[in-house]
Amino acid sequence: ERFKDGAKPTYAAIRTEHRLYVEYDTGERELYDHRRDPHETNNLLADENEDEGGRQPEVEDLSRQLAEMVRCKGDGCREAARG
Repeated sequence: ERFKDGAKPTYAAIRTEHRLYVEYDTGERELYDHRRDPHETNNLLADENEDEGGRQPEVEDLSRQLAEMVRCKGDGCREAARG
């Protein structure tokens, strides 16, 4: 995605059936549970001192999927996004 002035977005995000995961260019990350928090008010990664609430494997997987989507180019990306 590109903005009208040609600037690149400052974040990338991936949505699964129950989660929204966001990585900002600043390094900040957010994870939301849409079943329990449909309005995205409780960032599950807000307290990173607690091993991301035991979510490290899930976060690593979402980060990997997001990186693959960011690098993807062409029509094959739609299939990859459907997983």
